[in-house]
Amino acid sequence: MSAQQTITLEEAIEQLALLENQIKQLQTATAELESRLVQLSAVEEALMNIRNGVEDALVPLDARGGVLVRAFIKPLEKILVHVGLDLFV
Repeated sequence: MSAQQTITLEEAIEQLALLENQIKQLQTATAELESRLVQLSAVEEALMNIRNGVEDALVPLDARGGVLVRAFIKPLEKILVHVGLDLFV
């Protein structure tokens, strides 16, 4: 037994607009996740390089990475990770 539901053209257009909005939100979230994955891969590679004996690196002085300085890296014992809301672990 199947029940059929009829909707007006206006209702269908409204539902389509809602679906399009949800798709855009999902695409934005996906792009943000992909960007974060790329960043995490770069961090992982940098940490592996440090562990393998790289002694110097370019370190950003600003949040956007526009100003870099060459720095000497001491042997890695601990790292601090920003977990959000100005909290580091």
